[in-house]
Amino acid sequence: MARSDDRRKDPHSRAVDTLIRAGRKSEIIELYESYAKSTHARYNAIRNEPGYTDEWKATELDRTYQTFKSSITAELVEKARLADADDRGDAARVFGVAGLPGDTASLTISARDAADRAAQTDTTDDLRALLERADRSGDEVLARAVAQRAVEVGSADIVNDFTSTREHLRDPVERLWDRARRSDDSSATFEVAMHALAVRPS
Repeated sequence: MARSDDRRKDPHSRAVDTLIRAGRKSEIIELYESYAKSTHARYNAIRNEPGYTDEWKATELDRTYQTFKSSITAELVEKARLADADDRGDAARVFGVAGLPGDTASLTISARDAADRAAQTDTTDDLRALLERADRSGDEVLARAVAQRAVEVGSADIVNDFTSTREHLRDPVERLWDRARRSDDSSATFEVAMHALAVRPS
């Protein structure tokens, strides 16, 4: 679930947050580093422009920086859009009803009921018991609701129990698990912020 302050952030910050949660911090840093080379070449050219006042140069530096930032933001937003699409695909595949046999409308109603039931289960023992009950009865909708709850509360044992009999879902489950654990990665956010400063004119 997105943090409550995300809606107050600008598109650049939201895109950065999305990519960090998706484990794509290196892509952000590479983009900043790539732009830093171009920006500073342009900044130096402006500073060395003869016949212009310091005030004009300061204005031109800021205008140039804003232009570069707009380009960076556009690229980050597109990367974030793709990352979000990948995440939604994983969530639909693991937690949703797509591909399950049966009537889609009935499955959707069952999924809501199962999600409510799993949401009321907090302890690892209770979650394990609910997963075992779902597996015994062949209730895949409930099993997936338990898996989603386990990812939300950080119960690795239950997640492993779920994937142990669903090898085909192991990779998307691991991605969803990793993304949930990176929901508030302050160290990555700080590292990215430091590289963002390299794009600004000194």
